[in-house]
This record gives sequence, C-alpha cells and structure tokens, in this order.
Amino acid sequence: MGLRLRPLETLDIKMDKDINYRKNLIWNMAASVVNAAEAVIVIMVASRVNIREESGMLTLAFSVANLSMMVGKFGIKNYQISHDGFDIEFGRFLRLRLITVLIMIAGVGSFLTFNLLGNRYSAGKAVIILCVCVWYVIEAFEDVFVAHLQADGRLHVGNKLFIFRWTLILSTVVAADVISRNLILALVLADIAAVVAEAAGLAVIISRFRIRTTIRGMEVKSLLTGNLPLCVSDLSYYYLTNASKYIIDGRMDDVSQAVYGYITMPIFVVSLLNSIIYQPRLMGYVSDIREHNVSGLVKKILRQIAVIVIILATCLVGAYFLGIPVLSWLYSMNLSDYKAYLLMLIGGGTALALGGYFVTVLVLLGKRKAIMVIFLITAVFSTIITDVLVDRLALAGAVYGFIVSMVLMAGVFLALLIITLNRLKREKLQHV
Repeated sequence: MGLRLRPLETLDIKMDKDINYRKNLIWNMAASVVNAAEAVIVIMVASRVNIREESGMLTLAFSVANLSMMVGKFGIKNYQISHDGFDIEFGRFLRLRLITVLIMIAGVGSFLTFNLLGNRYSAGKAVIILCVCVWYVIEAFEDVFVAHLQADGRLHVGNKLFIFRWTLILSTVVAADVISRNLILALVLADIAAVVAEAAGLAVIISRFRIRTTIRGMEVKSLLTGNLPLCVSDLSYYYLTNASKYIIDGRMDDVSQAVYGYITMPIFVVSLLNSIIYQPRLMGYVSDIREHNVSGLVKKILRQIAVIVIILATCLVGAYFLGIPVLSWLYSMNLSDYKAYLLMLIGGGTALALGGYFVTVLVLLGKRKAIMVIFLITAVFSTIITDVLVDRLALAGAVYGFIVSMVLMAGVFLALLIITLNRLKREKLQHV
C-alpha cells in the first residue's frame, strides 16, 4: 500500500495556522509587556519630574480609566471571539461597541462632574483623570477590532496596532513632560497622539483585511441584554482589584495614594505572565467545550494552574531580592519599609491571576449570570472589609483588604468551575 498524501491545500492551511499561532504568541507577549508598562512608565516619569501628589493623581487616574474601560469593552471579548464569524456578524459587535463606548464617556463625565461640584477634586486632578481616560476610550473602541482579528486567527495584527498606539502615547507623554515639566500639557499632547495613531492604524487594518464596518440595521438588543452580566462582572472584577485605591482616595491623601500605587505595581505581573500564555490558546478551550471534551479541558486548566504556581515562586524570589531596590529606583523614593507588604501583595496577586483565569474559562462555559452574582457579592464584601481596615490600619489595611478579597474571589470561582465541569462531564455521559 502506498503512502496517502494530504492535499496540498490542507498542508498550506495547516502551515498558515502554525505560522499565525507563533505570530500570535510572540506579538501577544509583546503587547502584554507594553500593557504592563503603561502606568509604570508614566508614573515613574511623573514621580521624578513632577510633585509627588501628581503621581498619586496619576495612580488614581489609571484606576478610574481602566474601571470605566470595563463599561466600554462590555466584557464581551471572549464571547465575541467564539461567535464572531461563526453565528454572529461583526457589524452587530461593532454597533454594540459604539453604544457602550458612548456610555463609558458619559460615565466618566458624570464621575468627574460629581467630584468637581462636591469640591472633592481640584480642576487639575480632574483634567489629569480625564486625559488618561481618553487613552482607554480609544482602547475600548479598538478592542472590538482586535477580537474580530483574533476570531480569524490574526491576534498578532491587533497586537501590532495596540503596540503602535501605546508606543506613540508613551513617547509623547514622556518627552513632553520631561521638556515642559507640565504634566497636564504632556497628557493633552499624548491624547492627540493617541487619536492620530488609532485613526491611521484602523484605516490600514480595515482596508487590508477588508473588514465590513456596516452597522445600519444591525440588531444589538439581544447582545446588550445577554452580555450585560459580563460587563457587570468585569466592572466588579476590576473594582475588586483596585478597591483599596478608591477607598484611599476618600480617606487618605494623594501622597499615600502614590506610595500604595508604587508597591502594588508588581502584583499584576503574575496575571500578566499568565495571560501571555493562555490568551493565544483560548480557541483550543472553545473547541474542547463545543466537543464536550471535558478531559482535554481539565488537562489545560491543571497545566495552567501549574504555570501560575511556577510564576508565583519566580516572582516571590525576584521580589524578595530585587523588588524594593528596583521600585525605589523607579519611583525615586525609599520604599524599604514596605518589603513585607510587597511580598504579601504578590501572594494576593497570584489569587487574582487564578480568579481571573477561572472566570475566563467560566465565561467560555456560559456561566455569565453566576459570575455576575458572585462578583457583586464579593465586591460588596470587599468594600466593607477594606473600608474598615483602611480606617483602622491606614496603608496596611489597604494591603490586607486586597489580599482577603482576592483569596475569597479565587476560592469561590474555583468551586463554581469544579461544579460546572462535573455537570458537563455528566451531560457527556448521558449522551453517549
């Protein structure tokens, strides 16, 4: 019997997929590094060029901007990459995104107006927050195109746009702030750079990949109501990770906010490194779920948990020996008194990475409403306990509040994931 050769076109398709996977992995890693560096670079420069209070304002600005971006993105990315081009047209996702971005803008405007009229914020602080929010309004809109490209196996293209835009933003804000020593001017110029980069980048991508941007007549009510739990969940998730910053904003000064921002900066490293590894593989999870391949899904989950444990051990060693010296140099401030807090926060950051990963898998498994309920309950608990701890223990209370919230979140979502997988396994056995 002679060898049976695959058709040439099948080999070509497989080679294209392999090439795209490698590109997706490399560019996703690069984009993740840039994503992690955004706030670090801007706050680092501000801490050296501007007054310490402005560093604290920037710390809060990034938290407010990212929280509002959860509204703009509407928590729908993972849902989109599993449905876009499969059973839902891209135009529907695009129209939904235009609506949610407008809601995001209205929310930011209302928040700043409320704090200005209540004399809680100075005009300068409000402008700083607004300027940073502009970057994330743009990112929220861009994300619908990135998800569309990822659904088509071209995540690397979206990552290139992300890197291009942020490189222009960061280079502009750093150069302008160093030269002018005027943070607000630097932020305004960076906003202009962001708009230009986004317009140019999207024009190229839409033309090159012939993306249909028709939105007229596209019904989005079902997407809006059906995915509202995802938006609420993402809002609650991001609020949980930054609850201490919002409570510090109401109870302590901007210098304390800056210090807390400095020592919490490394806690997202575990989540970052974790997402670099699993994000390009999400379509594999989707395939396992569609095929009811529970054993394959469980193996992927266990491997990822093992990866997180390895990342934790590496980060703890690095933080113990290098954490405080590096942070003190970055932010031009002696942070030696906060070494114990830093190590504890990295432990909390690991719980954050686990919880976020479990949520991603649960979204793919269709547990949107359950996720929303758990997040809302955990967010209420986190607010109460963190508020009490900050009131009694100041900065230490903010650290303890973060850790308790993250451990609780990860534990509850792990329990829900185990229950869901067992149910999926039973359903598969019934259909055999």
